Amino acid sequence: MMLSMLVMAVVILTLECYSLYWVVFAYALGGAAMGSFESNLLTCLTPLGSRTKSIAILGIPLGINSILIGGFYLMGPPLKVSVTAVFAAVAVLNLMGMLVFALRIPRPAHESGGECGASEIVADCKGCRQWLPRVWHYPLAFAVDTFTLAGFSPGLSLYLYDQEVVQLTESFAMATKTFFAFYNTANMLGGLCGRWLSYRILPRHPAVYVGFSTVGVLLLLSLRPVLAPVGAFLVMLGDGLIYGTISRYVDSAVPEEFNLIAISYWLFIGDIGSLVGSNLICYLHDWLVPG
Repeated sequence: MMLSMLVMAVVILTLECYSLYWVVFAYALGGAAMGSFESNLLTCLTPLGSRTKSIAILGIPLGINSILIGGFYLMGPPLKVSVTAVFAAVAVLNLMGMLVFALRIPRPAHESGGECGASEIVADCKGCRQWLPRVWHYPLAFAVDTFTLAGFSPGLSLYLYDQEVVQLTESFAMATKTFFAFYNTANMLGGLCGRWLSYRILPRHPAVYVGFSTVGVLLLLSLRPVLAPVGAFLVMLGDGLIYGTISRYVDSAVPEEFNLIAISYWLFIGDIGSLVGSNLICYLHDWLVPG
C-alpha cells in the first residue's frame, strides 16, 4: 500500500506520468495490500478473543474516514493542501502501520508448528467440508454490501457531486470539498455504529442488515444532496453490521485451524460484489445524469 501511495504521489502527480498504466499499477498494488492484510490481521486477532476483535475492527472506518474527512478538509479552503501531500502522508502512515503489525500484533500458532504456506492453504481447501458448509451463505450478504459501497457510497456519489459547489437547497450552496467532509463524517459514524453494535446484539444472519444498505442507496438515488449524508450513514451502518456479524460468526462456528481460509473465502466473495459495483459506476451515472 505504501508503494501504491508513492506511485500516485511521485510518479503520477510529481513527475506527471499520466499514462493509465501507472494508475492501474498503483491500484493493483493497493488491491494486493488490502487482500493480503485484512484476512491475515483478522486471523492474528482471533486467538485474542472477540472483545479484542470487536475493538480492532473499529479501526477500519476510523482510518479510512480520517483520510476522507481530513483529506477533503485539508484540500479545501483555507488550507488548500495539495493532493500529492495527502498521498505522501498516507504512505508514511502505511509505514507506521507495517511496523505496528510486524512488532506488536502476535502471530497465530499453526498446528504444524511452522509458517502458513502454500501446502497448508491446499490442505485447508481439501478440508473444505469441515468449514465451507457452515459459512458459504454468509459472504453473499457481504457481496451485496460491497456492491453498494463500491457502486454507490462513496462510488457513484463522487461523480454525482463533481462541480465546484453542491446546491443543498434553492438558497444555500456549499463547496464540494466541504460537502464531502460532512458526507464522510456521516459515513464514518455509520461504520462505527454498525461495527460496535455487531458484537453487542443478538447474532442474526447478515442478510437481515442488507435493508439498511438498500434504504441508504435509495436515498442516494433520490439525487437530493441534503439526504446524501443520511444515505451514506445507512449504507455504512449496514456494512458495519454485516462485517462484524460475519467476523463474529466465523470465529464461533469455524474450527480455529480453518479460520484463515474461512476469512479469506468471506473477503474474496465480498470482492466480487465490489468489482461489479465499481464497474457499473459509469453506467449508473449515465442513467441518472443523461447527457
